[in-house]
Amino acid sequence: MSKSANDLPILTNDERLKLQELLCTLAPLIDDLTEEATGQCLPFILLTWDGNGTFHASNVDKDFASQVMRMQLDRWSKQQDVLPTIARQH
Repeated sequence: MSKSANDLPILTNDERLKLQELLCTLAPLIDDLTEEATGQCLPFILLTWDGNGTFHASNVDKDFASQVMRMQLDRWSKQQDVLPTIARQH
């Protein structure tokens, strides 16, 4: 896994299309699994990126997603995360 935003892989167009298709497949699964776990439909944003840009899937519009991402960035900058971040190292 890259340690720096300046050291990200560059995906080919075919890889980018496959990744976007994968995210579109994952989105309804995330919806179903979060509702199964909590009994509620929860908003989510799944975000990944390569050296050329970001890819995302969500069940909210871009304005809402942007607002939530800004709130999370603010929490990270103040080290106010309540739950630990789940990260898998490659």
